[in-house]
Amino acid sequence: MWLLNVAYMTLGQYPESVPKEYLIPITHPEEKDLLQAFENIGSSIGVDDNKLSGGSLIDDFTGNGYYDIISSSWSLQDQVFLYVNNGDGTFTESHEKAGLKGITGGLNMTHTDYNNDGHLDFMILRGAWLRLGNYPNSLLRNNGDGTFTDVTEESGIISRHPTLSAAWADFNNDSYLDCFIANENFPGTPDSPCELFLNNGNGTFTNISNEVNADLSGLFKGVAIGDIDNDQDPDVYLTNLEGSNILLENTPAENQYGFKFSNISQVSQTAGKSQSFPCWFFDYDNDGSLDIFSGGFAVRMYNNFPREYLRELVGQAIQTDPPSVYRNLGQNKFQDMATQLGLNKACFIMGAGYGDMNNDGYLDLYFGTGEPDLKAVIPNRAFLNTAGQSFTEVTSQSRLGHLQKGHAISFADIDFDGDQDIYAVMGGAFEGDTFFNALFDNKNNENQWLKVKLEGTKSNRPGIGARLELIVTDGSRNRSIHRTVSNGSSFGENPFTVELGLLKTEKIQKLKITWPSGHLTESDKIEANTYYLIKENDDITTLPHKQINYKKSAHQHHHH
Repeated sequence: MWLLNVAYMTLGQYPESVPKEYLIPITHPEEKDLLQAFENIGSSIGVDDNKLSGGSLIDDFTGNGYYDIISSSWSLQDQVFLYVNNGDGTFTESHEKAGLKGITGGLNMTHTDYNNDGHLDFMILRGAWLRLGNYPNSLLRNNGDGTFTDVTEESGIISRHPTLSAAWADFNNDSYLDCFIANENFPGTPDSPCELFLNNGNGTFTNISNEVNADLSGLFKGVAIGDIDNDQDPDVYLTNLEGSNILLENTPAENQYGFKFSNISQVSQTAGKSQSFPCWFFDYDNDGSLDIFSGGFAVRMYNNFPREYLRELVGQAIQTDPPSVYRNLGQNKFQDMATQLGLNKACFIMGAGYGDMNNDGYLDLYFGTGEPDLKAVIPNRAFLNTAGQSFTEVTSQSRLGHLQKGHAISFADIDFDGDQDIYAVMGGAFEGDTFFNALFDNKNNENQWLKVKLEGTKSNRPGIGARLELIVTDGSRNRSIHRTVSNGSSFGENPFTVELGLLKTEKIQKLKITWPSGHLTESDKIEANTYYLIKENDDITTLPHKQINYKKSAHQHHHH
């Protein structure tokens, strides 16, 4: 029934030609005029490789001041692509020039600056869903000249366990970023525990998982790092596809590393639904404490996802696992607010990301949905954050309800017009189930914006773990907008540059930055609609920021 309605829609004959006994809604009714429509321009600017599901990274990998895109595919035969942003409205696919030819495969990726040289490196994660190891991850060092070098073995970070997710943080506060890898442990297969690779500060890593209680085993699909109690020590959250999710509190320890992890999942009430996938830390209500998002993915309902989505649309009870949003109550206590926030939905989240789609200062959600079944063409879904009180669906009016399997999701203001665009990696798992990646150009730039790029000295160079508080006023009331520098979602990553939105009626009073080292930077000289470089020594300078006008080609794929 679902596919019949979709077929009529592709012919332009929905709903008038659908037989009444088979007619069903495609999406929920929505409150009008909440968001302007995004435009998918991926094919017209040439960043839409047509592959299987994969990962995405957006950041300035070439050092020219503009955001580049790196995308991967799950197939071990598929090349990793690097789309270099030329700053003139065009992109150049440059994997060969960058020395990445032959670097293939990887369902997910993560980026970092592991050697604090100011050039962004990245890691490809392999082996997800394959049950066994022997598919090593790859750490690619940025040489600063537009090329990358595979340093996986020489750095000592080589791992042959199946993995989908990893994240970076400075766990021992030595200014170098360490890597937490969440491995998958399927029943009946050799044990594949999680790994924590401590950065030795000389280009090498040491696996200290056993010594700090990080060697947990589970079918982990996501890992996120954030400071839940604002004590300057990064904590870890792991999502499990078969079992409880795990929240690890970073606590002082009398060992050579100075810290260890304690599992506080039960006491914190963050163990979650029975089957979870992507995750992240974010402050959805701007109260200054990090909350946790965990996306539900009910594999027990394989081949029935469209049915469950249809049940939701017609008002029947759903049997799948909705997402969870754990609100930080303080004192290591959390409360799942998903139902109260309006997210009791059959979303089947594989990849997902967060950003501010309308520049109101609150973080919104975009979910990539799907499953391996070729019939599972259900829309990706978008939700607007209403002042931290609820999430309102805007899938239809935003034109983000892409009917292909969505995976890695990245938010970034790629064209420097002040609002965050969305890059989404499409495609399934089975051979032949490929689709073109999408770049959704955001047209919602009526409000103001602020960009802050950090440069640590005592802290790690990109400032991962730094907390920002932007205090704004509209003349009658003040409010704070909170952000944390991180890798973003566990499946698709945003730039380390912090992009904040504020209403057009608001003025900036002060910006506060708490660095991982504990150093506090404050300034009341910050202006809206400006791009700043802020160093840990309190040096504040402006960076060039000129809007890019995309040069679209006449070539368009049939799906437009």
